[in-house]
Amino acid sequence: MARRKLLSVLIILIALSAMPATAQQRVWTETGEPVSGWEHVDEGIREFMETWTVPGAAMAVAAQGRLVFARGYTWNIPDTDAIQPNSLFRIASMSKPITSVAIHQLIERGLLSYDTRIVDILDLQPMPGLEPDERLALVTVDHLLYHVGGWDRDQTFDPMFHDEVIAAALGVDLPISKYDIATYMTGSQMQFEPGSRYVYSNYGYCLLGMIIETVTGRDYSEWVAENIFQPIGVGRPRRGHTAFNERAPGEVVYYGANGEDPYRWNIENMDAHGGWVVSAPDFARFMSSLFDNPDNSPLLTRQSIESMVEVSPVTADTAYARGWVAFQEDGRTIYGHSGSLPGTLTSANWSSGGVAVVAFMNTRKYTADLELHDPTVNPEHDLFESVGVVNDALGAAPAESWIPVVANGDGSGGSIWRSDVGLLNRSLMINQVRIRLEMPGLEVDRELELAPGEHLVMADIVSDLGLSGSGSLRVFSFEPLTIASRTYNVSDEGTFGQYLGGVTGPGGLINGDSAVLMHLREDDVARSNIGILNAGRRQARVRTVLYDGAGSEVVRFNRTVDPRQTRQLNRPFDALGNRTDIGAGYAVVTVLDGEEVVVYGSVIDAGTNDPTTIPMKTNGGATEIHVAAAAHAEGAEGSVWRTDLGLLNPGAESTEITVTFHPSSGPDLSMSLSLASGEHQVLDDVIGRLDGEGSGSLEISAETPILVSSRTYNQGVEGNFGQYLDGIDETGMVGADTSVWLPQLQQNDDFRTNIGLYNTGGIQAKVKVHLHDTDGSLLSTTQRTIAPGGRTQLQEPFDRIAGRTDISSGYAVVEIVTGTGVTAYASIIDNRTNDPTTVPMQR
Repeated sequence: MARRKLLSVLIILIALSAMPATAQQRVWTETGEPVSGWEHVDEGIREFMETWTVPGAAMAVAAQGRLVFARGYTWNIPDTDAIQPNSLFRIASMSKPITSVAIHQLIERGLLSYDTRIVDILDLQPMPGLEPDERLALVTVDHLLYHVGGWDRDQTFDPMFHDEVIAAALGVDLPISKYDIATYMTGSQMQFEPGSRYVYSNYGYCLLGMIIETVTGRDYSEWVAENIFQPIGVGRPRRGHTAFNERAPGEVVYYGANGEDPYRWNIENMDAHGGWVVSAPDFARFMSSLFDNPDNSPLLTRQSIESMVEVSPVTADTAYARGWVAFQEDGRTIYGHSGSLPGTLTSANWSSGGVAVVAFMNTRKYTADLELHDPTVNPEHDLFESVGVVNDALGAAPAESWIPVVANGDGSGGSIWRSDVGLLNRSLMINQVRIRLEMPGLEVDRELELAPGEHLVMADIVSDLGLSGSGSLRVFSFEPLTIASRTYNVSDEGTFGQYLGGVTGPGGLINGDSAVLMHLREDDVARSNIGILNAGRRQARVRTVLYDGAGSEVVRFNRTVDPRQTRQLNRPFDALGNRTDIGAGYAVVTVLDGEEVVVYGSVIDAGTNDPTTIPMKTNGGATEIHVAAAAHAEGAEGSVWRTDLGLLNPGAESTEITVTFHPSSGPDLSMSLSLASGEHQVLDDVIGRLDGEGSGSLEISAETPILVSSRTYNQGVEGNFGQYLDGIDETGMVGADTSVWLPQLQQNDDFRTNIGLYNTGGIQAKVKVHLHDTDGSLLSTTQRTIAPGGRTQLQEPFDRIAGRTDISSGYAVVEIVTGTGVTAYASIIDNRTNDPTTVPMQR
């Protein structure tokens, strides 16, 4: 009978010599569903692990798209957490096939080709006084995929593992970034002509990850999750972390061998070549989705797949294709890869006939390969759903997020600030969650478990964690999780709040990136603060330039922000620019040094201390933008609603703009205006300016790209209570067969919730709204049909549709059945103050 090496080493792998260790005080544990006829697999793995003192392993086998075997194995001291079938492992160089698929997706979309020169995509600059090797201009994407780029780590060193050398050469602090590595290597000599010979290169795949970021304008790991894993029902994979205390919930502990330290190496920089953290069933689904049926793969076309696994004549001796090892054995075609790091040994093979075998270990202490006989039984069951891998595409809920600021303390003008945080488990599995409050010199953790579909709202979270003051909140989860927050000012009458959604550090700004904060104000009516979150691992240096409405510079200044901290700039127009007459100001924030930086603004009404969050804008704008809701009308509980519209021209030339109000009933109303270069106008009560009444939506058209914001507010006696509604272009819309989430909704004596649906598309949209209680139970479903350009608002649906007035942490799932260009939002209104807080849809 043929023998398959389930833990075979497919390509370059460091084999550390080790004598078999004793099994003193260790206990054996198996998890996952045993499979009849596969007992010898369990027995063989146990013998191997006990012989070589392997603390933990996981194995997954998929056959014809079904997960037929998923087991976790632990050989460790008592009271150690047992490895589960879906435990998360660093997969080291098994990250390279993932990067290769991402590159091939961009080739299919016409954004790259094999012949694309890397210098035409990346702005590679050497250290001052050095010049790039002339051969660098010859390196193509294909050279990097095949490891024939021109770098020989055996003649020099692997730059991905020599942070201290590179930091010293560049004169920068540790930890260095992958961009620092690229700067160092651009000034270094190459060792051979690109394409002439094969030398395995982690750095080459690091460059491929940077190419993906440059071409897409997105963080590598976020783009890959959205375009590779989520479409195949996999939500757990994420970029790994170096530090032990930053392991994901459900991630294994890594054990070094022969003095190795698994927590020394810079895992964050390895993202595209060795930084992914994945479960064995996740990777089995990845390979099955690619290779089982290439004519219907959700990831690549057959032509792309065949090209990806084609071995080059230069790499024939190693059987290395474009990111995969590809070879024939016993009449079968096999595609695979392996990975190795201190504390990690991984391998995966897919063979013709549709069998994918994945095995991970949390050490690389071994002297022999594990060989097992093929099972004689092919089970009919499918275990994928039991380990959290589903058949439908997933939304974009991340597994690690930040709330930039949470508070429990006093502020200006007699304000009293508190923050509530909502955690919504988007998985069918129990979700292990760790929340971490970051304050200067202080970290406080809490471990939680959320049932499938459960939505937990932690009221006054800073106090709940036993602290006061303000800080940033970091949230790690095993399964996908939506997080949201409401920070509010407490008064005798009620609360005045603002929404702050979860953001991801990798999705933030890096060196040279800029973001715009518009709709800022500093006058008798309102004051503005600016917050800067540095989610990165070293100090960030940030430049902020403030402008008035005419586009004239008010002041510029630089600030540093410590790692994992948020710095707030209070009233900078006044404190630094000596201006208190700003009715329509904006800020341009640029990262001079650092990565994973997120900025936001907060505009606070002088009379009510009501805050409105201003999110950062990182694109150059659009020519067609919509605002989902606007009003000049009276509402419930004596509220009086108005909308201010913000328009900013970031271009170098003036532009003509048309603003059209689409009322819920009656004819459209329009106005035209010009905006000079850099000009920012805020049109107070824009519908009143159009001589309109009622509620509806706004459509803004411009000759050149512009930025748009809006604030809809209730006019009170003492001041305004407002909510931010962003201007959205086509990238902010969703279409058929898509669902979005609206978290942290309430319907009770203190708060009421409305839900808005807007169809910007050219065809009729059919939308279902599913209302859920805090435990995830479905309360009611309602369906709406929305005409092209139309909108509808569900007034207090938890009460009027579901018949519930005791909802303190509910949520809605909005399912788009048919249509294009649909957006959804919720508005939570304090019944005592009539203060609204917008909850934007979460994908």
